[in-house]
Amino acid sequence: MSTDAETRYFYLDAHRTPQGPCSLEELRAACLRGELTPETQVAAKGDPVWQPLGKLLQLPDSALPPAPPAPEALPLESLGSCPVCGQPILPASTPAAPLPTQCPHCKRALRAEQENALGYLRLLWAHGLSSSGRSRRAEFIAFHLFAFLTLIICGLIPPLAAVSPFLSLAFCIFCIPVTIRRMHDTGHSALAVWLNLAGSILVLIPPALLLYRYMLPMMHALQEQAAAGNAPDEAELHRITEDSFSGLYDLLRAHTQAVQLWAFACVAVAGLSLYVCIVCLLDSHTGPNQYGPSPKYPLGR
Repeated sequence: MSTDAETRYFYLDAHRTPQGPCSLEELRAACLRGELTPETQVAAKGDPVWQPLGKLLQLPDSALPPAPPAPEALPLESLGSCPVCGQPILPASTPAAPLPTQCPHCKRALRAEQENALGYLRLLWAHGLSSSGRSRRAEFIAFHLFAFLTLIICGLIPPLAAVSPFLSLAFCIFCIPVTIRRMHDTGHSALAVWLNLAGSILVLIPPALLLYRYMLPMMHALQEQAAAGNAPDEAELHRITEDSFSGLYDLLRAHTQAVQLWAFACVAVAGLSLYVCIVCLLDSHTGPNQYGPSPKYPLGR
């Protein structure tokens, strides 16, 4: 069983950036020197719970020096690089400029600020179509919730119904990189996403071709009658419809093995889609992995 002396601790500096690991004695000495305060947040390595340093050390008030004044705004070069994306933060044009609240590259908060739905949507906009890096589960859910509500609103408002197909296409395009980043965050490869996309396109091609082939005569008949200014001939439309479905039925009976193969492909694509959905709803992989640092657990659980 490990003791306090063997446990390593991280602490948050003035910019809310984790520092360490340090031993408990090192933290005690830094507190007595005035470099840290009893309010400094510390957490044991592997423990997600932060607590005040004074509660951990349990020092008497007489042994603690007075709390130092709040630090003034430091030049941006003191931040070094972003703890999330690792990109350097360039100095400000004026030395007295306040510290930034978010990274200019990945738009992640540089301080411990609580994210909300609008924050995740801004982060999605900042990522764009980039598939590198990792995205949290809340970011993934916020995107799909926003897309679903937007399409529902466009469908209920007649003037906006004309743009619904274009919005659907845009959401499908943006869904690919955010799903890839979500797979990366759970420690999985994006191969399943690309296989699912390719399989979905392949299983939709045969039905689209059949509908175009056997619905085309009916569409031509309607267009000819509309161009002539005549009312639709129900008897003629019934005959064309019966011939079309009869031809489609004969074609499917003649290619039974192809139909069975297409049905098996549909089941495989559905299973792969379910797998991707389940993986994307899993919790984030703790700590950094081969795809970058964790946006939720940068130091592990």
